[in-house]
Amino acid sequence: MNERFTLDSTVTEISENERVNKKLPIFFDLALCSQIKWPFSKMKLKNMMKMTKFPGQELVDAANFILERREAGDKITIPIWRGLPENEAEAAEYVVLIPFISDEENRPAILICPDWENGRQRMMDEGMKMAKTIFELGCQAFILNLRKESEADDMARALRFIRANHEKLHVEEDKIALLTFGEMKAAARKLFFHSKRIKDVTHRYDALKCEPEELWIMGASDEDADKTGVFFSGSHYSLADDSREWLETRIRKLSENAEIEEKINEGEQAE
Repeated sequence: MNERFTLDSTVTEISENERVNKKLPIFFDLALCSQIKWPFSKMKLKNMMKMTKFPGQELVDAANFILERREAGDKITIPIWRGLPENEAEAAEYVVLIPFISDEENRPAILICPDWENGRQRMMDEGMKMAKTIFELGCQAFILNLRKESEADDMARALRFIRANHEKLHVEEDKIALLTFGEMKAAARKLFFHSKRIKDVTHRYDALKCEPEELWIMGASDEDADKTGVFFSGSHYSLADDSREWLETRIRKLSENAEIEEKINEGEQAE
């Protein structure tokens, strides 16, 4: 269909579109849409944005990502929780992986957890940007949409899920890194250093470890970092920015894969 939304679209056209509205809450805060009342909801986004602070481009990008995945026949999201107690199942409905993967070969994987902003994850500007970069560098990338106050549990489940399904997801099960932004570092460190305390409440993946091979904390200053901005302890790294050069170095170390090394070198020559 090649249908695409633009800033000439309206909030109503996007939020009520049946092809995107079921998945849209994962990528965009629909509460923001419900706050836009008539006549703004019927205005073109580009005009409405001149009078409000509504993040119209983010809404357009989220909706178009869903459309593009649908048209390509690719998975938009992968649910990771099954068998939760009834009172928790609904709350975990949107705990999903957004995959950026190739089925050509098994590759190392990076699980990405964007930071919180106003109670929601920064899915488009942190998650999508990082996933695309990591995929370009030759790794499988998964963005995790998780629950506030249950971050460590959801991270642990996601890592176990990827290991359990590594053949279907084309992942090298012993080469998985966890990459987090900002406030997510507290839950990530809890998982990394105290993984044995985090149980799989469904017991579905009890036999699988939930700690990543490496933990990468990015996009936030770290009180434990040295003067260069890097904190290192075992396989735990922290950097104050999300520089591509730093990512390339860590991917080289994680992958030990000549083909990925070649892709990185080709990118450097092109620049």
